[in-house]
Amino acid sequence: SWNMQPTLNYYLSTSSGWTFTGTNCLINTSDKYLEGSSSTNDDRGTKALGLTLSDTKFVVRQKMELTTVTSGGNGQLYFGYTDKDNSTTVLGNRDGIGITIRTTPDMKQNYANGSAWTDVSLTTTPTATTYYLELIRDSATSITLNLYSDSSYSSLLETKTSAISSGIVGLNHITVGGWDNSASGVITARFSD
Repeated sequence: SWNMQPTLNYYLSTSSGWTFTGTNCLINTSDKYLEGSSSTNDDRGTKALGLTLSDTKFVVRQKMELTTVTSGGNGQLYFGYTDKDNSTTVLGNRDGIGITIRTTPDMKQNYANGSAWTDVSLTTTPTATTYYLELIRDSATSITLNLYSDSSYSSLLETKTSAISSGIVGLNHITVGGWDNSASGVITARFSD
């Protein structure tokens, strides 16, 4: 078998290149993870990738450790890849592909075509555990989100494929951001690997 080697790794031993708004999104350089929380409106962090993901085919993977999952209200934590830098708010217009974890509690595949995020429901209920997230652009008009339970990306928990606009282009930033919505619950997640 052939294993494709990554064309880009982003290293979390430094916060260099990241821009943050608020205090609930951060880089932990000791333990090497990006953390985001839904505990306040519009706290966010963004970094330029140094390349632009293909507008037709790519695969990105990361460990997604949910450290806090308390239900109540509709707090939201967004993670994904976008064409906008940190000057764009969490719910601002953008092109993007990613995931949302909510305090309802549920998870959503999300994408945006020059607009705020559009959500597609997943069946997995988030719990305080570690998932392995795989985001795939299958073609100009199709994306797939896979959730795995293991670091070898072999034990599939859920897959979701959605049709998207071919106008979603120029994804050259990684982003995380929270939106509280006055929720009583909180989602906190760490992204790494």
